[in-house]
Amino acid sequence: MSPSPVPLSDAASTALPDSPVPYPPRYWWLKRISGAALFLALGLVILHVWWGNHAQSILQFEIAKIRAAGEPISPSQLDCGSIPDEENAAALYVAAGTMLDLTPDDARHLWSQFTAGNFDDDRLGRLVDANAGALDLYRQARGLTNSDWGLEYGKLYFDPVFPQGTNQGYLSQLVVVQARTGMSSGDYHETIECALDLLAHARALAQARAPSGYWRAMRRVQDLTNMIAWIQAGPGGTPVGETTNDDGTGAAQNAVIVLRNQLLDESFLQTALRDLCFYERVRLVWYLEACANGRLRGEILNPRLPQTHLNVCWHILRPMWTLDVAKSLRYWEHRIQGISAANSFIMARHIQMASAHEARRDVNDQFSSFTRSFTLNLNDDIGIRDFQFYYFATVASSRMAATALAIYQYELDRGKRPAQLDDLVPEYLDAIPRDPFTVADPIRYLPAAQPARLYVLGENQRDDGGHYNTQKNGWIHVEAPDIAFLLEAAPPAPPPGP
Repeated sequence: MSPSPVPLSDAASTALPDSPVPYPPRYWWLKRISGAALFLALGLVILHVWWGNHAQSILQFEIAKIRAAGEPISPSQLDCGSIPDEENAAALYVAAGTMLDLTPDDARHLWSQFTAGNFDDDRLGRLVDANAGALDLYRQARGLTNSDWGLEYGKLYFDPVFPQGTNQGYLSQLVVVQARTGMSSGDYHETIECALDLLAHARALAQARAPSGYWRAMRRVQDLTNMIAWIQAGPGGTPVGETTNDDGTGAAQNAVIVLRNQLLDESFLQTALRDLCFYERVRLVWYLEACANGRLRGEILNPRLPQTHLNVCWHILRPMWTLDVAKSLRYWEHRIQGISAANSFIMARHIQMASAHEARRDVNDQFSSFTRSFTLNLNDDIGIRDFQFYYFATVASSRMAATALAIYQYELDRGKRPAQLDDLVPEYLDAIPRDPFTVADPIRYLPAAQPARLYVLGENQRDDGGHYNTQKNGWIHVEAPDIAFLLEAAPPAPPPGP
């Protein structure tokens, strides 16, 4: 028998060459880390997919609420439909703008009267005569209540081009010049008719459903109220309430009453503000869809980033931006509810919230070199604070102008101004208009001040005693400290000291 084999020792066995499985396994730590990273990446992908679906469902829920309320959420829904030219006031305003005969030098001179008070009555009168046809169309448009400016929403960068936008401003300035000419010649009835023309223009512009129309409407009302104050308080001015036409029928006084009542009808301003909220809400959704379709990513996200980086940023951070848009839709919904309910208190609180928001944004801008690469630049394009503040300022100016007209009529009937605004109720006013910045308080009246004035609190919500600032052309500045309406000419400034 052959001898049985002798077992090898453990040391000898480990020393055998070409061992199939080394012990311990090579790079075991790397394999475990790779496996953990793979599971982590898979989990993040699943979490990102869930996050995106969750964000999209929230956005769709907000959009469904808007649609259920019958409010616009797409660019096509902003268009209220075409209006026949014979019923369309905007068509007449555009035609009037096309007919304007102004050289660049004339335009600069016309503008200078509004910015610096440089009045050359002879030259301005010639401009009015040269543009009599345009001004006739401007007045004809006053008889039409509906306006379709033909704006196309949803084009490149979404913002529609306003037809004859610059000339609309020149038209209104010519009307103010025409009113000044009427005042100089003693035709005060024509002056009041010009004021009604401006107010009708503002109502037409307010129907544009775009920031360009909104700002122009606010500007026309401000021009109108400044003109009323200027007619009364300017050099040689005559109280508007004293105006009568030549045949003694009192048509001018009737026009004053119509103007006063229309100034107190703020429904078109309220509708314009609500439509602007609709516009902003549609713009948010449209921009988000434009990014999703690959359009405007550079313009909306960050034009300094390469396209590859933009695509990566978009796909990674899309859920966050979707949630941001959904949150903004809720914010605009609350604001629209406040506007629709004519709740000035809610709207006033929005101004404070917006101002705080802008203060935080100013702080964040210190770190903009980093944050702008990861921020969806959809919000605040029209200025959350600005457009609400100027709404309140315009409403305040309109209410004070109407109250001033009532004071002028009271003075005409009784030979003196009222000692207090309560004396105007109920014969001249149904009620004393309220200060829109404080909601609860009435407009303030300083009959013994030099000059006598009406005023409301400014944005600081503080009573500064009717202190106001003037622009270069002498018109009242609406920004601070208080917003005033002068009832008579301001005393001349004291001479400079030695």
